[in-house]
Amino acid sequence: MKKIYSALLLLFFTVGIAQIPSGYYTTATGTGYTLKTQLYNIIKGHTDNGYAGLYTIYQTSDRDYYYENDGTILDMYSEKPSGTDPYSYSAGTTQRCGTYSVEGDCYNREHIIPQSTFNSAAPMVSDAHFITPTDGKVNGQRSSYPHGNVATASWTSLNGSKLGSSGTAGYTGTTFEPLNEFKGDIARMYFYFATRYENTVAGYPYAMFNGSSNQVFTTAFLNLLITWHNQDPVSARELARNNAIYTAQNNRNPYIDHPEYVQAIWSPTADAQVPTTPTNLIASGTTSNSVSLSWTASIDNIGVTGYNVYMNSALKTTVTGTTTTITGLTASTAYSFYVVAKDAAGNSSASSNNVNVTTAAGTSITYCASQGNSTVDEKIGKVVFGTINNTTTGTAGYENFTALTTNVTAGTANTITITPSWTSTAYSEGYAVWIDYNKNGLFTDAGELVWSKAASTTTPAIGTITIPVSAALGTTRMRVSMKYNAIPTSCEAIPYGQVEDYTVNIVAGTTDTTAPSAPTALTASGTTQTATTLSWTAATDNVGVTGYNVYRGTTLLGTVSTTTYNVTGLTAATAYSFTVKAKDAAGNISASSNTLNVTTTASGSTATDLLFSEYIEGSSNNKALEISNATGAAINLSIYSIKKQTNGAGTWSTGLPLTGTLNNGSKFTIVNSLMASTCYPTSSANLSTSAGEMAFNGNDAVGLFKNGVLIDIIGTFNGGTANFAADQTLRRKATVTSPTTTFNKTTQWDSFASDTCNNLGSRMVAKESKIETVLDINDIAIYPNPSNGTFSVNNSNKMYSIEIYSIIGQKIYSEENSTKSEITLPNITKGTYLVRVSIDSDSVIKKLIIN
Repeated sequence: MKKIYSALLLLFFTVGIAQIPSGYYTTATGTGYTLKTQLYNIIKGHTDNGYAGLYTIYQTSDRDYYYENDGTILDMYSEKPSGTDPYSYSAGTTQRCGTYSVEGDCYNREHIIPQSTFNSAAPMVSDAHFITPTDGKVNGQRSSYPHGNVATASWTSLNGSKLGSSGTAGYTGTTFEPLNEFKGDIARMYFYFATRYENTVAGYPYAMFNGSSNQVFTTAFLNLLITWHNQDPVSARELARNNAIYTAQNNRNPYIDHPEYVQAIWSPTADAQVPTTPTNLIASGTTSNSVSLSWTASIDNIGVTGYNVYMNSALKTTVTGTTTTITGLTASTAYSFYVVAKDAAGNSSASSNNVNVTTAAGTSITYCASQGNSTVDEKIGKVVFGTINNTTTGTAGYENFTALTTNVTAGTANTITITPSWTSTAYSEGYAVWIDYNKNGLFTDAGELVWSKAASTTTPAIGTITIPVSAALGTTRMRVSMKYNAIPTSCEAIPYGQVEDYTVNIVAGTTDTTAPSAPTALTASGTTQTATTLSWTAATDNVGVTGYNVYRGTTLLGTVSTTTYNVTGLTAATAYSFTVKAKDAAGNISASSNTLNVTTTASGSTATDLLFSEYIEGSSNNKALEISNATGAAINLSIYSIKKQTNGAGTWSTGLPLTGTLNNGSKFTIVNSLMASTCYPTSSANLSTSAGEMAFNGNDAVGLFKNGVLIDIIGTFNGGTANFAADQTLRRKATVTSPTTTFNKTTQWDSFASDTCNNLGSRMVAKESKIETVLDINDIAIYPNPSNGTFSVNNSNKMYSIEIYSIIGQKIYSEENSTKSEITLPNITKGTYLVRVSIDSDSVIKKLIIN
């Protein structure tokens, strides 16, 4: 919608939240990369509010007080600055992702610089200055592709953001292009990231980065970002967002406060070089009222931004691609066309060759009449199809909008959106759309009913229309009908409803026979007993890569649109080989990537991630959870949260965020703040809380989430009201070393009576507040190792204490003040265990393998 500003509004949002503190940029006195380092020292060390804290920041930083002015979440990937948004999200918690399948399902958190670039590390993973709320579906489509200009779109969002082949000179892969309205916003987020993380950015692998800590960006993308920065100046919305984030994080984006810093640091030289002349301009598909033009692209030292198309020496239109269709011409009339290329600096090329066209003689096609007899209660309020975006207030039963036209390409799928308008009551409406593909004046030919929808009150009604490759090229009629309580036919008098006619121009699609390049640098990480994560360098394609087929040997495992794939269901200590092939929209398949050989780890090795190790659902408020870290490394808890589903139905709760660091070999206990001290003292817990997530019952599924994604669960999501663990304590079996999203009480858990709390919080290492001296590794030995369950401990001439833990931290044996030279563990399960031996005030932890 058109921006809605007022002096009072701008004053509120630029002053009301926060202002640039006095003297904030006093030390920013240099030029070039010296200035960049000075800014780094000003904005580094910001307050990290955690991944879950982003949603709290968005309550003030990303609200729409500028377009619709309705306080909804302002999403750059769905906002339509000059029209009605296709959907919107409230600022509450109910529309956060979750799962999604189409645009408008939910919104999540979009890392403008993808998380994979910095391995989801803190504080980058939760820095609001470059993480924005966006629609889940569009976020997924953008994936980890660079931002850039798109030459040919393979996918377009409902607000016009595009994914497709690169139109950025110097880069040939797939890129994602936002609306012009937000290109400067995104560019300044990149400049912020390059400055805030100057100390680590040189090590980040990303297509837009050049591996340095000073320039940071490749020349191609630096020129693009500077162009976006200059073409889309700082807006009131950005100023308000910068202020709001400063309130939460205590640092600012200096390129919003001082846009001139971009020029001062990266010192771009003025561009005076004109693009080359477009060549080979030709005309095709000439009809009585239209003609299609195409030409060979120009090149530019920085990048061609568009082409001006002239008809009879007057500017007719401007396009970014190398084709266009001119409509609205007069039959049997001569026209002359030429094209001029332009760049971001305003330089224009010489004119292309002239092409002369004479339109065909006109023929009159008459279509059957159809109209609504009454629009008093309902009518068509809006139709969106291609570039047609028509909102109407007329009340006639038939509306002739054939002066409105859009280009559609044969062989492609296109989205149509119809929004009904009701006077008061929302009635059930049926819809149908026809296109006269063979231009014979009929809508009854096979395939010309292109979309229909049964009657409902759903609004808007959204469908997909695929233009057949056999459709006649040129302009033709499209009819859109809405009927109360039934699907309309093409030529009827509708008792209640409305009919609208439009013009579509069908242009030829190009047959793509070029296969993508082979993916390269296939590698594996995070390999465990049963899983491994594959990643590779993206392939390139003349149009655009649409996905990757992942193979184990010769077996196709799955297809993904990103450059990572999680392989599960593997067998411990087993060798596998993997390859990846890229594919495009035309079905062309690349050659195989390099073959990667991976051997899974042996049974009993470290865990793959954090997991629940104990669950207490006892009497009254005796509720507790225990999380174990046996991954081999300390874990930052800020990206983890606990969620609950009540009574086995409905959505997950908002979530209880976790904080702090959980060291390897330690446990994190969470208890209900009203838990009885006779069961477990709340002061001993890592987190004592009255949050609803810790008021679970025996039929409430409880989930452990990482970055908003479920990784471990107790109970079954949507499992109904039946109890799975009422008045019980559950402890994870020692054989379970990985989290799972499928709950199996029998195979994964041991059950104990109500209010059994004696094991909760038992740890494999002492609390951080205590200092533990570890003996030299040669002082104490355990042998034989591996063992069949009986082993000896040297230094048995001295009294010692021994504790043995499973890999997830459950104590299975302990003895104090022992002088035994031999320890026997009856009926112990195969696996890897941790043995802690203490003599006096010294102790050592050893690994013990049981065969």
